[in-house]
Amino acid sequence: MEMTPGRQALINARLAESRALMIDAAFELNDLVRFAIAASKDKGHRVYYPMDPVNESVRNWAGLSKKLAELTRRIEQTSSRLGVLPFEPERPAADDLPTGLAP
Repeated sequence: MEMTPGRQALINARLAESRALMIDAAFELNDLVRFAIAASKDKGHRVYYPMDPVNESVRNWAGLSKKLAELTRRIEQTSSRLGVLPFEPERPAADDLPTGLAP
């Protein structure tokens, strides 16, 4: 594989972006875990209608599902974008796109 400064810059940029997005995903997963733990605890407040706790549980499940679907969608998009090589390592470096035009 021919290593050029442009290819090294592509590699470094890809790794930096990938690591930053992984950290963001980890924090979002942590937020989802905290939400689920908080939703699973008994609130202990006064119940005015016997179905109030059930209604709250339904809202919590809907909220968790929505948040998880959004995170899954973003991870799938990122994976499809970053889950491929930034360049073909076996091709000559002269065939690479200029750094500013890389997908």
